[in-house]
Amino acid sequence: KRWLESLAEGPKRFASFAAIWKVGDPVNNAYLVVSGSATIGKRTIHKVTKASFGRRGSTGAISVSSLAAIKEMEATSRASEMFSPLMAVENDKLLQNVHPNSEYARLEARLRLRAEEVEMGSDGFEGSVEDEQKEMIEALQAHSDKFANKVLARLYARRAYTENLIFSRGNFLCDTSRMVSGVLANTETGGHGRSSIATGNGADNHCHTSNLVAGQSGCVVLVFPRSTLVPFLDSNP
Repeated sequence: KRWLESLAEGPKRFASFAAIWKVGDPVNNAYLVVSGSATIGKRTIHKVTKASFGRRGSTGAISVSSLAAIKEMEATSRASEMFSPLMAVENDKLLQNVHPNSEYARLEARLRLRAEEVEMGSDGFEGSVEDEQKEMIEALQAHSDKFANKVLARLYARRAYTENLIFSRGNFLCDTSRMVSGVLANTETGGHGRSSIATGNGADNHCHTSNLVAGQSGCVVLVFPRSTLVPFLDSNP
């Protein structure tokens, strides 16, 4: 644990709803939440958007002038778009209409409860707690943490998320497998890993496929750079 702490940089503060990482960004850092909260946000529209130039009419049509502006912007940015990481990265799927009794709903509830406890400063312990009671509470928390990690791993494997996942103090946020594969891709391409990003779905292997944003009150995190975290993971599997 102390060795891992020695790798940390920061702390770094993110303002309310600020992006911590975005779809298509290379996986360069991991983050440990120190205070505040973070959540997975919906995908942002990349580059040109129809909403940027005008609203739809009652029939849902876009004005001719707006369409012309969009085409002009697309023409002038086509060259840079070819090398945009986001163009080749498939976004994680949002699971909607989650059943209240599902493990995903229970996960959301437990993460939300934990965030509320941290915010109130109780963190599961209130007032004077006997050693025996403390051990029981710690055992329950360990069981809850194990459940949360198991369900989060399933979501990660499915490349999916639900809209009410809240991460608070102590949560370690990292696309570990993509971080490692990104290092391997860099090695195989002679250090020019970016060239493979725009050439197909292989980009998903070392780019973020979700948007992580700070919560309503922002958050403070410790930053773990890929350059030091990957060697640490290799030495401590």
